[in-house]
Amino acid sequence: HGVNPQYINKNYGNIFCFWDRIFKTFEPELEPVQYGPQTSIEESHNPLQIQFGAHVNYFIELSKSKSLKASLSFLASPPGMTMEKWQRRNRSPHEAGAIDIQQRG
Repeated sequence: HGVNPQYINKNYGNIFCFWDRIFKTFEPELEPVQYGPQTSIEESHNPLQIQFGAHVNYFIELSKSKSLKASLSFLASPPGMTMEKWQRRNRSPHEAGAIDIQQRG
């Protein structure tokens, strides 16, 4: 998959692109596609770290959740989401109001 913003979560069908058209994940390639991981890989020559480093980071973020519901919702979040971003995006209106009042005070 490409790491260009317009190609993230698009063009899954390597051989038969009709699947992408059926599931509306097709994106015409109008500019050169950059392939690779979305996050930078640490300077490492360890194949296990290269292969599983992103998974480890993902589970570290997942361990920061405060509830099972938050964990399951975070699992379905888009690429690049951190638990901090997820919590800001999913706070209740009551929590948002309390934070705004504290910041103004």
